[in-house]
Amino acid sequence: MWVAPALPKSESAKGRELRAALSLVRGQIALYRRHHGTFPPRSGEGLKAALTEYSRRDHATSEHEDEVGGFVFGPYLLAFPQNPFSGSAEVSMSPPCPRQGWYYNPRTGEFRTNDGEHDEL
Repeated sequence: MWVAPALPKSESAKGRELRAALSLVRGQIALYRRHHGTFPPRSGEGLKAALTEYSRRDHATSEHEDEVGGFVFGPYLLAFPQNPFSGSAEVSMSPPCPRQGWYYNPRTGEFRTNDGEHDEL
């Protein structure tokens, strides 16, 4: 009988969920940049809209795909993830902000946690 190898005790279910969310969002930010030529817009809510709605090259977003209007990119995420440790999906532009979910730097595309405990991931 096959038995799955045990995960290191330091890697909790929340830790795995956090790493998966970071990897997913970072990958979609990179794809957005490839499609649009720049990183997503300069606000937390702008980042969420850019990744969860259809967009066009000028960064305008729409909930509906529209080839005539140019809304042909995305959506890159079905829903914006919550940080499993803070329980927040809020995106801040200024670190650290305890109890916030995420930190995003639109100049560099850096996306990481903003909960004060897991920011190094």
